[in-house]
Amino acid sequence: VIKSLGTGSFSQVYLVRHLSLEQERALKILPKESGLSSSELLEAKLLRSFDHPAIPKIFDIEQDESNFYLVEEYIDGESLSYFLLHQQFISQGLFFNFCEQLCDIFIYLHTFAPSPVIYRDLKPEHIIVCGNQIKLIDFGIASFFTGSGKNYQIYGTMDFAAPEALNGLPVTPSADVYGLGKVLQYLSSYTTEPCSTIFQTIIQKATAYDAADRYETVRLFKEALEQDLKTACPSVSHLTIKNISVFGSKPGIGTTHIAIALASTLTANGYPAVYTERNG
Repeated sequence: VIKSLGTGSFSQVYLVRHLSLEQERALKILPKESGLSSSELLEAKLLRSFDHPAIPKIFDIEQDESNFYLVEEYIDGESLSYFLLHQQFISQGLFFNFCEQLCDIFIYLHTFAPSPVIYRDLKPEHIIVCGNQIKLIDFGIASFFTGSGKNYQIYGTMDFAAPEALNGLPVTPSADVYGLGKVLQYLSSYTTEPCSTIFQTIIQKATAYDAADRYETVRLFKEALEQDLKTACPSVSHLTIKNISVFGSKPGIGTTHIAIALASTLTANGYPAVYTERNG
């Protein structure tokens, strides 16, 4: 055990290190008497079936007479809402980077076999920013979709949950399209440049009140966003496929430092860059 990561109403979470593998993990301890352990175990078993870099891994589940112990991936990051709070503004490149990652997560969930998974509770607090990568946490109310709308207990966050979810009506993967659209709309308000009118139209379609008026799949939603990116921000795709050369008139004047700083800044703002020396 390295340190405590937090204490909830019915659980404790510790940062631990595996003695043989020398890797850090998060260890969640759930008292059996709490009554919440069953839902936590269902979530853990759901997560164990996933294999996606943006979804936390569950490595092990143990128990003794008093507690369940969940050994999980340790995620060193901060929620999207907190990240934006002190970041104030993000570049167009990082914005579209986050858009693409979020879409890919839901494409994975909605095409998961043998049954698609509906997340149902997307909001900035459940998105963790780890550098340029994001992780989706808290699958507590996620469920498998069997092909027809299903009524769930009314649950969700007012600003991000689909109307049908808040009204206790049948919920389909379209509810996640709505939540995704709302999160991207929220994220777009922090970009350094205003988004295009096409983007606003795309978001309006994704967050239509009637589920039948939304994009049928997240993949179609993503394709519309990518088309807008090519039209409104050609520089984003332009930079990702180009070489940028930094020249100096003589050795020792800082050309290398500037090149490394440029590569680091591009990467931090959503344009993956590699620095390579070409001296001579």
